[in-house]
Amino acid sequence: MKSKSTRMQTMPLTLLASAIMAAAASSAMAAENRGQRYSPGVGGSDMTSLLVPGWYGQVAMIQYHATKLKDNNGDTVNTVAAGTVPRANIVAGLPSAQQSAANTALAGAGFQGVGYSTRLENFRADVYAALLRVTYLSTSQAFGANLGFTAMLPVVRRQTSLEADTTLSSANMATLGAVVGSTAATAIGDNIRNTVNGQASRNKGQATGLGDLEISPLLHWELGDNQAISFAPTIVVPTGDYNKNSAVNAGYGNFYTFRPSVQYGYIGDGWDVGVRAVLSFNSRNKDTDYKSGNMFNLDFQLMKFVTDDLRLGLQGYVVQQFSDDASGDATTQAAIDLADGNRMRTFALGPALAWIKNGGEMMIEGKFLREFGSQNRTEGTAYWLTISKPFGM
Repeated sequence: MKSKSTRMQTMPLTLLASAIMAAAASSAMAAENRGQRYSPGVGGSDMTSLLVPGWYGQVAMIQYHATKLKDNNGDTVNTVAAGTVPRANIVAGLPSAQQSAANTALAGAGFQGVGYSTRLENFRADVYAALLRVTYLSTSQAFGANLGFTAMLPVVRRQTSLEADTTLSSANMATLGAVVGSTAATAIGDNIRNTVNGQASRNKGQATGLGDLEISPLLHWELGDNQAISFAPTIVVPTGDYNKNSAVNAGYGNFYTFRPSVQYGYIGDGWDVGVRAVLSFNSRNKDTDYKSGNMFNLDFQLMKFVTDDLRLGLQGYVVQQFSDDASGDATTQAAIDLADGNRMRTFALGPALAWIKNGGEMMIEGKFLREFGSQNRTEGTAYWLTISKPFGM
């Protein structure tokens, strides 16, 4: 027979676990696991660099750091779960001989369960990635545009850490202690805290590996001497390292993304302007039955030549989810509905500095982008270092 303390540790808390999972999903999911397959901010001075037929290589390195998780209202997520552990679950954790009497006494005292509130503490999310891209532009043309292709494979390290602290209703615990005794009540309270904290902090972890492969044909139009437009209808293939049971993965999941983008660049006498508009349409993750909502991204830059080789300016991005998330799991779908579809949003702005060797032999760019106005996602800071080099025909 199990000891009394063992029975307290294994008492059924299925309803509690479901409540925690629903609360966490409603406050912090937005697209599956709060992520999207496009790297906001990747567009920079390359959007206004001369593109002529030939081969190009690029390595974009990013370090993203966030200590804030924002909810549907744009507020920092602190309380990630609140509710009541039902009386029936608590009584079921007592020795069989005590359950009936305890249930009667607790019911007579008006005891319905133990209320709890769980706060998120010490949240941190970090991403380190190298985006390896190769691009080829040919002399062949269609619709007035040079034809080519581009492909990108990320190498990624992601890590998330967080803690949870659960507070129990002192009035509920006092009523419980008066019926079952202080020792049993303390054991029950410890079990509730451990269970709730474990569920609330289950999304922490780390992963290193290959991300999802991006491939796309490329059409590039030169509009006179100082303007250009590019169109890239990208397909993202789920080649990345992914396990649905892992809280953190290098890949985003077992689904495809169709991501058409249009890029405009203006090269002026002093100021350069570049804009890239991107749409992402996601299929359903076959492993989790979760469909992340469709996304709109806008990268932009305004740069000025301060010397013959140096550009200095401002860069930023917009992220806006424009359709709801959806899930085949009823509990998860209910949480999505409570959060008005879990639509993700953020903005970012920051300085950038680019060095262009000998008018185009190589470009190195660094930038610092700070996010603000976030909803249903993390809010942090991105540090970028990008090296781009043409290799000729």
